[in-house]
Amino acid sequence: MSREKLTFHGGIHPRGAKSLSKKVAIQQFLPQGNMIYPLSQHIG
Repeated sequence: MSREKLTFHGGIHPRGAKSLSKKVAIQQFLPQGNMIYPLSQHIG
């Protein structure tokens, strides 16, 4: 990839949204039914 194709330098830095969850307690996740974990791997 040539450098001229990049539209921004240094990546992106999205604004954090911790204010939405910093006062909320962590809840336990109890899945119902089957959980599917895709384990596909590739080179590249």
